[in-house]
Amino acid sequence: VTGVQTCALPILGHGTSNAAVTVAEQTAMQIQRHATTAPKMTFAREVTGADRYEARDPELALWVHATLVDATLATYRAWGEPLGPVDRERAYAETLPLGRAFGIPEALLPPDLPAFEAYLARMLGPGGPVRVTPTARSLAATVLHPPLGPLVRGGRFASLEPLLARIPPRLYDWTLWPALELLPGPVRTGYGIPRTALRRVVAAWLLGRLAQSAATEAAAHGRSEEHTSELQSRGLISYA
Repeated sequence: VTGVQTCALPILGHGTSNAAVTVAEQTAMQIQRHATTAPKMTFAREVTGADRYEARDPELALWVHATLVDATLATYRAWGEPLGPVDRERAYAETLPLGRAFGIPEALLPPDLPAFEAYLARMLGPGGPVRVTPTARSLAATVLHPPLGPLVRGGRFASLEPLLARIPPRLYDWTLWPALELLPGPVRTGYGIPRTALRRVVAAWLLGRLAQSAATEAAAHGRSEEHTSELQSRGLISYA
């Protein structure tokens, strides 16, 4: 979600998508093709109207940081327990050190949650700088329809890569629907991601299965800790 949303800022769709789109190898290959088939200055003018791209631009770093924060809050809101105003404000405050680590100046970093939400509204609203370009769609395709082959490359199951590479993404990319439901409306629309009843039902079913699996794992972990404590109390094991 973060990679797709980051690429929607046109200049970042070229300059930082290698870091933001997490299927790194495939995306890097696409970026390399862009960089080698068009002069950089011409490409920058085409997607941004600017003559220069600067990866350490604080305003660009702020947008990357904002997508991380927004995705985290949206995920917790959709998949966890709803946070009250105080907890949401505290959660945002805990992200500020991360923003500073991104190199975002204090004067530019939204100091609190209302300021952050106003920043997002300005970026995503009509006339704002966030818009999905053909370049963004091309780069995000790797996230929306990821190849399976690279998952086993270099590992013990590397021999399966040719087989996995032949599996059409449409057979499994529906597993990403819960995450795509979290994208802001303007970004979803820009990428042409439909919002249908089928997608909502499948996403809800997947989330239910995930929650059930997490609960089972938590229960098993709790039983394991209880068993370990009992053995310690009986002097049968010791970590001294």
